[in-house]
Amino acid sequence: MALLGSLLVALTIVPVFSYWVLRKSPKPLSPKRQAATDASYEAWARKHREKGIKRAEKRQSKIDGKNAKRDAKGKTLLPAATADAPVTPMPGDGEASDRVDRLQQRSLPAILAALRHPWRTIVISVAIFAVTMMMASFLKTDLLGAAGQNSLYIAQTLPAGSSLEASDEAAKKIEDVLASDPDVDTYSTTVNGPETGSENSFNITLKDDSEAEIATNRLSNQIDGLGDDVGEIDLQDASGSANEDVEIKLSGSDLSALGEAADSVTKKMSETEGVTNARNDLASDQPIIHVDVNREKAADYGYSQAEVGQAIAAALHGSEAGTLTLEGKERDIFLAPTHPDATPGEIRALELPVTEVQTQNAQEDATDAVEEKTDRRAEEAKAKAEEESADQLDSAREARDNAADQLEEARKALRDAQNPPPAPSPGDMAADQVEQAEEGVEQAEKGLNEANDAIDDLVDSQREQEESQAEEQDLADEQAAIPDIKGDPITVDEIASVDETETPATVTREDGNRQVTVFATPAEGQLNPVSTEAQELTSSMDLPDGVSFDVGGASQEQADSFSQLGWAMLVAIALVFLVMIATFRSFVQPLILLVSIPFAATGAVLLLLLTGTPLGIPSLIGLLMLIGIVVTNAIVLIDLVNKLREHEMGLWDAIIHGTRLRLRPILMTAAATVFALVPMSLGLTGGGVFISQPLAIVVIGGLTSSTVLTLILVPALYLLVERRKERRAEHQEAKAAAKHRADQDRIDAETAEVAARPVDE
Repeated sequence: MALLGSLLVALTIVPVFSYWVLRKSPKPLSPKRQAATDASYEAWARKHREKGIKRAEKRQSKIDGKNAKRDAKGKTLLPAATADAPVTPMPGDGEASDRVDRLQQRSLPAILAALRHPWRTIVISVAIFAVTMMMASFLKTDLLGAAGQNSLYIAQTLPAGSSLEASDEAAKKIEDVLASDPDVDTYSTTVNGPETGSENSFNITLKDDSEAEIATNRLSNQIDGLGDDVGEIDLQDASGSANEDVEIKLSGSDLSALGEAADSVTKKMSETEGVTNARNDLASDQPIIHVDVNREKAADYGYSQAEVGQAIAAALHGSEAGTLTLEGKERDIFLAPTHPDATPGEIRALELPVTEVQTQNAQEDATDAVEEKTDRRAEEAKAKAEEESADQLDSAREARDNAADQLEEARKALRDAQNPPPAPSPGDMAADQVEQAEEGVEQAEKGLNEANDAIDDLVDSQREQEESQAEEQDLADEQAAIPDIKGDPITVDEIASVDETETPATVTREDGNRQVTVFATPAEGQLNPVSTEAQELTSSMDLPDGVSFDVGGASQEQADSFSQLGWAMLVAIALVFLVMIATFRSFVQPLILLVSIPFAATGAVLLLLLTGTPLGIPSLIGLLMLIGIVVTNAIVLIDLVNKLREHEMGLWDAIIHGTRLRLRPILMTAAATVFALVPMSLGLTGGGVFISQPLAIVVIGGLTSSTVLTLILVPALYLLVERRKERRAEHQEAKAAAKHRADQDRIDAETAEVAARPVDE
């Protein structure tokens, strides 16, 4: 859009202002200045003429030697050498009639030398290009470069299991160092407890006028002086917008083998030249309480593994109970932990919440007990009824026996009345009376005993009835209380084993295998050497069995980015080529113009090497921009040369005058672009310097070299190509003329032959 806008301005606004400013004819030079200009040109022409004569003499001496040999062999002699005339304005009012100014006078010798020896010019240019491409192997590489120098990051790793209070105390020691450092502007701290790995982080912003490298070294030394109480410290630049670390991924199933391999690779990378920091993400072991739940027992009580874990976690860390709105703000309610620092023994004795299964089991047990009591009472009542029935049967049998005895006595009395016995003696009568009295007493005692037994039976029956009613009431109460019965809580050790063990704080998996990543932070511009060294570790290191090795991170991102930008460059070149084909209506001339593109890389590589700037994505973006920039000067030059040739100017003169006339515009546009990019190349653009500076350096170097080659190499290539086309055209014309003459001679011969025949024939 910016280019389209500038094109619109150039075609509309600029002509209007030019009309207003330049509508008056320019004033002629003063006589004195005109005389000085003419004298300067004459001196330059005279010097050029003298050099031309000397060159002609040298060529003539060589021609004389060759002609002597050719004369001895009878061959045609070579023409004599002629001196090159100085460049003079063409006659007429055309553009080529402008005077040769001082800038052209200084530049034309190099241009003429290139045109006199075009093949030598091409060979030298190719040699320069090859040398610079070989020098490109000495370039440092990175991804995006250092994205600023005022941000640092500190990672503080404490021993596994460190409490939040211990992490806070260790962080305060680092904060004291940061607060007392004169180059630290602001810093923020994040303190973590054992739940998040006991790793604290510090984001530091340095002052604008501080020296980042000096401040970083000073902070590192001061923190190292704090001792081992502050844990492991990792201090690194935090300003990069992309990860610059080379990542070495180790994968395997054996954690101990992975830990051994990670330590070895980390140590090896830390000893590698160009690595500022090497670390891995394998966290140290931390103590944990391991609860192994017996699933069958837990299921019998209605617990799942998750529910047991939640119950233990609530006791250790508390739980969220809901929300409460206070003063218009909704606040969370948390239940405080009941056992915040519980030991394994305390966790074993921890009572778990009663589950529905436990309550259901308790209610079923109570129901079974009530049913058992009801069944027992029913059996007792049945037994009692059977006993009473037996007693009644015995009583009936006894009454039958008594009735039988009374019947026998009545019969006896009847017999005695019918057959009265002899009158008893007084003694017998007295004995009978005594016996009757004894029987009466016995009957009275028996009746009394029976009455007492009846009373006792009534009392026992009344007591048993009361006891039965009480038991029935108890059973009814128990039956009514069954829905309110809750299960008894159980402790953790009844369904799980609890012990203390150690495990890594974090475990990373990929494709089912455990993975440990080693991070190597390269110094500025050392990404490619560090990546190469990491790749070589695959063959040089003896890793444990079952551990695989893969290099990625910034090196992989760099390879992908460079590949994508390479394809973008090829597409850009193809598009530029198509546009030039449509413009020039030629296939060969656009190829000549494309020569400017690879030679733009010459200056870009040289300036990157001179300034020590690494080759990264910003540099490649600059090269991508150069594809469209560098061909514009060549297009302007070749377009004028073609126009001069269309006006019947010779190839040599068209190239020379086209080059000298486009010299000033080409240099002006290149200089304007270069000087506009100077502030960016000096890093005066603020926070985006990590992108703008390499980009500006590449464009400045590439535009400079391409401008020089546009004025020297492009004319030489154009001369070779067009001269060959002219010679081919001349050869074809000569061949056609010879054929035409041969045909004409044949026709003349046939005509003469016909005319010479006798008439009678």
